Amino acid sequence: MAAASSSLPAETTRQPACELSGVTKAFGAVKAVDDVSLDVAASSLTCLIGPNGAGKSTLLGCISGLHLLDSGVVRIEGRDVTRWPPHRRARHGLATVFQTTRPLAELDVLDNAAVGAHVRSRTGFVESMLRPPWQWREQQRVREEAREALAVIGLEDRAAHPAAVLPLGQLRLLAIARALAQRPSVLLLDEPAAGLRAGEKAHLVEALRTLSRRGLTMVLVEHDMQFVGALAERVVVLDRGRVIADGTPAEVRNDPQVVTAYLGSTTL
Repeated sequence: MAAASSSLPAETTRQPACELSGVTKAFGAVKAVDDVSLDVAASSLTCLIGPNGAGKSTLLGCISGLHLLDSGVVRIEGRDVTRWPPHRRARHGLATVFQTTRPLAELDVLDNAAVGAHVRSRTGFVESMLRPPWQWREQQRVREEAREALAVIGLEDRAAHPAAVLPLGQLRLLAIARALAQRPSVLLLDEPAAGLRAGEKAHLVEALRTLSRRGLTMVLVEHDMQFVGALAERVVVLDRGRVIADGTPAEVRNDPQVVTAYLGSTTL
């Protein structure tokens, strides 16, 4: 009789969703990201924090493909994507929400969210506007996925509204919904709570918790430490492009290097 353990999944060997090895990015003489190595576990929620100019957003850009590395390796679900452009990384399951929110103002909220789903469709967004009958079924699927993303983020009641009329906070939520419509395996978020009112932040916390429970891996940059404390399982602290602390929110808050880095700041 075979041992019962032979049929069990080897959880201990599960590969990280995102791996960074020796990632370095300089702008002129300034190393914005300096030899950063991190493994991000699948289905985890990791927050990157640090003083202004610490390299947080640049590191996110290195993962997304916005910045070409000077050295190092980026892997997504075990695959080396270091030299891949952003659109190829998106097709491999990586979605990114940047600080700047630029909706397609001539379209409604639903169609803006649907743009994300077209990353995985056989035809692009522009082609779908002139779709022949055989494409209708796919377009219906895209719109349903966009509606689901809006529901998760709390914008389903604005689906038919022009995107141009949304206030800043809701535009940020729309950008997240568009990323979710890609059905990514890894989601990068650059200051998602910026510009949100208290109620919108609370809803976003619940939405991100729900996505984490569903197995979505998330890495986010954030300055709002109350927001971070409500969400993060792991906090990675950067200063001058290097990792100076890595642990739970409570652990990094009491780390002497972190206290020194934030000295004189009210964000910690």
